Amino acid sequence: MGAVVILHRNTKADKTINQHCPKTIEMNLKIKETMQTKRKLLNSQEAAEYLGLSLSYFRKMMMRRVIPMYKPSGKLCFFDPDDLDAYLKSVRISSQSEIDSEAERYLANNRK
Repeated sequence: MGAVVILHRNTKADKTINQHCPKTIEMNLKIKETMQTKRKLLNSQEAAEYLGLSLSYFRKMMMRRVIPMYKPSGKLCFFDPDDLDAYLKSVRISSQSEIDSEAERYLANNRK
């Protein structure tokens, strides 16, 4: 049998380094902020919150393929806010005045 090697980080040393290097902490925060602002795709939790839905209902919609998604790794799903906006706007209900005017137009064009 081969030897098993267990690797671990010395978290105390990492904390000590970070406490003495405030520039490192500040730089890490800036990198995180930059990556979050550049990333335009949302994960499932963020997309559910964006639409105002519960995560479980949002997942049902995903499984039914109601909402377009991206799966670059084949496992994690990502959503474009523009696609989510298009979904929200796709099911428009006409007002009563729009229905009445459409009916009048139809009747005017189809009178014999």
